[in-house]
Amino acid sequence: MDQFKGFDGRELEFFLPDTPERFDSQSFKGSTLIFPVVSIGNVPQLVVDLLIFGCLKDDRVGLGPIQRVGTLDPVDHIPVVSLRDKRFHIHSQKDRQIEHQDGLISDPIEVYQTSDRLYTIVQQRSPVIRALKESHIEKLKRWIICSRFSSILLLVSVDSATRSDAQLVEGSSSPFYHLNLENHPQSLSDDSTQIRKNLINRLDPLVGPTRGKSLNNGGCEKRGQVVPVLSAGGLSRRILINFKNHNQNLSLNDHQGLPEVNSLVMYACEGDNRSDSIRFLKELLKILKSSSESNSESRSDHNASGDGLNELECEPLSWNMLKNVNFSKINVELFG
Repeated sequence: MDQFKGFDGRELEFFLPDTPERFDSQSFKGSTLIFPVVSIGNVPQLVVDLLIFGCLKDDRVGLGPIQRVGTLDPVDHIPVVSLRDKRFHIHSQKDRQIEHQDGLISDPIEVYQTSDRLYTIVQQRSPVIRALKESHIEKLKRWIICSRFSSILLLVSVDSATRSDAQLVEGSSSPFYHLNLENHPQSLSDDSTQIRKNLINRLDPLVGPTRGKSLNNGGCEKRGQVVPVLSAGGLSRRILINFKNHNQNLSLNDHQGLPEVNSLVMYACEGDNRSDSIRFLKELLKILKSSSESNSESRSDHNASGDGLNELECEPLSWNMLKNVNFSKINVELFG
């Protein structure tokens, strides 16, 4: 099939399973890949922390048990490691906490999966080395295609200072938008996944400037749908353009074997982004778990009040340096 033209089977080696002897090569087939792009405020990474550790007090809105299944090849990433957090469920809700797993470390880019395999979640803890961006995106795309994911949902934060006048005067204070790659022109609208339908029903499409710094080599955008500039959005635009360029010359039959590509975008700024991540997570879970009833909700439910921190049962240990109380001592030492 043409969507695999030029692939040689080594693409699957991009994933390194934690237990190779028990790994099922079909475990990703039909799963939805949730991929947080390193972007402004690291909001997507904070969202995934909350998701994989199940930190919200209300367990009913989560995705169920989530386990680490492996890593992606970290050779393209800045080499950093840390102690790995683990969520312990002890005797009661009040006893739940996060502790370090003895002797285990977190890798630059980890892969988690729900017990039902409906969702595969990447946690990227280290950015890609600048000189390796294009080759990394190509390897990532090839792994995604060969693994037969049904759809991809990129989580992206972009600079709130770049909101357009139109977005500011629309009367909505929602920071969320969707940005989806178009389906094949001959495909039916019913071919869209429920996630895409939920995104479209709940959120406005992201419309932004289409001209900016040119993308070199594999990042060059060809004809067809134009992907807007995503200021401080990391590699998100390059990823979208790479998939678009790969897909646009395929026939309808070949295109049907490719994953649908969607993005959930939030306007944010640098700072203490814990409250942003909670708000983002709640929006993400509504999109993933929306029923026909929740699809009819008013869009005003995006406009949550408060910082949301009271909705957390606990925080990941890696969040300790996000708290302003920790920075206050540092600021006194630096600035008096």
